[in-house]
Amino acid sequence: MNQEMKTKKKRLGALDICILVAILLCIFGVAARMVFRDNSVMAQDTKLDTYTVHFTVSDIRSTSEKFLKDGKEFYLHETGEYFGVLVGDPSTQYAKKLYVDMYGNTVEVDNNTDEEGLSRSDVAGTFQVSATMGENGFLMLNGNRVIAPNQEIQIRSRELFINIKITSIAKAG
Repeated sequence: MNQEMKTKKKRLGALDICILVAILLCIFGVAARMVFRDNSVMAQDTKLDTYTVHFTVSDIRSTSEKFLKDGKEFYLHETGEYFGVLVGDPSTQYAKKLYVDMYGNTVEVDNNTDEEGLSRSDVAGTFQVSATMGENGFLMLNGNRVIAPNQEIQIRSRELFINIKITSIAKAG
């Protein structure tokens, strides 16, 4: 009976120690963010300039062309981050397919069918984007993503999802 009356000593277990360490790390992290927030690269204001991005889209449905109009805003597909606004209506032409015949000759065939939904187009146009020139000489879209000529990017609007290929970039003047 004496043993039942005795109180057991409470010890810190491994789980208790892990919880205490996690709490201390959280407090340290918050304190560090408060102290170093003015020195952070993310906290500094970066001046974004306006750039003109020329692009092409190959072999899309002709019915998709109606969603590529002047002033339409597009976003990066992966992150949903703002990409830019379409400037002017893009130029379109029949999509071209390249085939190689049995003699090794390259044959170019236009997809110029009149059937709804089967007609395909190639599109070329221009976006106006906000970007800055990074320290390493790369153009940074919205200050945080590298874009360059010959790069393929997936973008979307409310109605359309497309893969564009950047053909050139110039500072808007």
